[in-house]
Amino acid sequence: MHGDAGSWISYGVDGQERRLIAALTPDAVDAPSDDERAVSIDGISGTEREMPIARGDYRQFYVELAAAVRGAASNPVPLDQALAVVAVGRDRDPIVSRTARA
Repeated sequence: MHGDAGSWISYGVDGQERRLIAALTPDAVDAPSDDERAVSIDGISGTEREMPIARGDYRQFYVELAAAVRGAASNPVPLDQALAVVAVGRDRDPIVSRTARA
């Protein structure tokens, strides 16, 4: 993601996705992915800094989404947050910009 103050760049295969496909729980001991890493780049100095990638749980998102669709819970991603993400992408990426307006 690139912004006025800098960039955050993620490299490699998303570990959460890999664990989800393999039906592993987030706390399962699996081989770390050497190619998954993130870097923050300061927009003024150009300084790069390695950033930790938090171990998440896509499964929990899907459980919460299913509950929201059934009307048993609220949306796990509130509309204002979803729109904010789309707005950032729309402003920075011409493909997202065209898609968001469609």
